[in-house]
Amino acid sequence: MIVTTADVIPGQAVQVLGLVRGNIVTSKNIGRDLMAGMKSIVRGEIVSYTQMTDEARQVAEDRMVTAAQNLGADAVVAMRFASDSIAEGLMRSVVENGRIAANDDQNYEARSNIMWAATWALNTLIAKGKPTDWMVHMLGQGVGAVTDATHGMTLSAVSLPYYRFIMDAGLPKFARFATHVWGINPAGKSERELAEAGLSAMEAWMRELGVAMNLAELGVTEADLDDVVAATFIMTGGYKTLTKEDVRKVLLQCL
Repeated sequence: MIVTTADVIPGQAVQVLGLVRGNIVTSKNIGRDLMAGMKSIVRGEIVSYTQMTDEARQVAEDRMVTAAQNLGADAVVAMRFASDSIAEGLMRSVVENGRIAANDDQNYEARSNIMWAATWALNTLIAKGKPTDWMVHMLGQGVGAVTDATHGMTLSAVSLPYYRFIMDAGLPKFARFATHVWGINPAGKSERELAEAGLSAMEAWMRELGVAMNLAELGVTEADLDDVVAATFIMTGGYKTLTKEDVRKVLLQCL
């Protein structure tokens, strides 16, 4: 059974047989709930709950596949994780409140909304049930190792070249980013054109905010790249696993 988030499968004709879904509601026993309560007081990952969430997502996906098989299907296309919609909502909030905060640095509500979105983005909820790509942070930290720039500044300088470098490896997700976060009309656009339009919209927003758009703004020169590459940790599990040479190619585009 093929399961994909893409709307089409290259080289294959798609016949719609119906809508399928998989749902589950689960809970831990009272002993683990008590331990989770203690964790919320003293901080730390609630490992049993993380495991529960992963297991629940797998059960839900298995039920979806079974429902598809019952319809006589041999593939599920356009699969969507609920966590994708949550992530997109958080991004739309950051876009809106980022504009407000950039124009009014005393706007407490806008800044608190950005912090609230950041908290949800990093508490692992939106990563449940699917792989996530953190390599852009490794690039930013590599830059931070040779500059005094904050992590946010290094991220803004490397994000767009990195995303354009890996875009083809995660094309359906980048296309969805364009439509669901930036509201770009997909009519008449290929999936790649849509993905490119989404990144262009992101670039325009970043320039509107006045963030660092390249490494030169942070004082990095081509002579520094050996040190940045050496300081960049390679993470696996994302859309595309980079080599050190890939890291250098991305960084050259960031200058």
